[in-house]
Formats: sequence, C-alpha cells, structure tokens
Amino acid sequence: MKNFETKILTPDGPVFNGLAASVNVPGTEGNFQILSDHASLMSALEPGEIRVNQTEGTGEVRFSVSVGFVEVNDNNVTILAEAAERVENIDVERAQKALDRAKERIQAAVNNSEIDVLRAEAALQRAQNRIQLARRSN
Repeated sequence: MKNFETKILTPDGPVFNGLAASVNVPGTEGNFQILSDHASLMSALEPGEIRVNQTEGTGEVRFSVSVGFVEVNDNNVTILAEAAERVENIDVERAQKALDRAKERIQAAVNNSEIDVLRAEAALQRAQNRIQLARRSN
C-alpha cells in the first residue's frame, strides 16, 4: 500500500507529522477513511477520534480531536484542529475536571447571559470525547 504525508496541526503546534497508509477522521457527516491517491477534498471535523495507520509494522496512532478541518490534496493530508492529543497521553482526571467545569458553566448560563453557552458546550463535548477515548484504550 502506498503511503502519504499526514500532518495534524493545532494552534499550539504540530501534534503529528509522518507517513500514513490510511487515516480515519470524524467528519461532520460521519467518519471517513483517507487512502493514498484519494480525491482532493476539504471537510469540517467533529470532535472524535483520528486513527493514523502508519507504514507497515509501525502500527496505529490514535488521537482525540476537537473541531477543525481536514484537507486532502496530492497525497498530502493536513488536519487543522482546535485541539488534538494522542489518546495514550490523555489525563482522565484532568478531562473529568474539565467536564465538570463545562457542566457548571452550562447550568450557570441559565441565570447569566454573559456566559458563552456555545463555548461551554464545545468544552463539554471535547471533555466527553477525551474521557471516552481514554477509557476505551485501557
């Protein structure tokens, strides 16, 4: 199987840069797989899991990802995400605290119009995704 360049980038810097045999991403219309010689595309990403199947013998790398975009062009995959981290690096305790804070902000928004509900809901979704992926990998 032919390999292709894959990058996962966040505002904090690159999270992954290497060759892949396939990449599975959580698109807004559902998960989809990218293989070599894939048609050019640009798609929005939903919070979920990215699975990068590396070249033969090097295995799979899994990432928790928040919202973002994926671009496929000329055997290059570039993923731009608000946040991404390797599943094995997720601190479940920290993610649980983030989940609790997000729930508190959403509840407080009922009586406080200054709280950004969309931002709190995005934080809730991100924390739930991180916890789910970390627990599934153990």
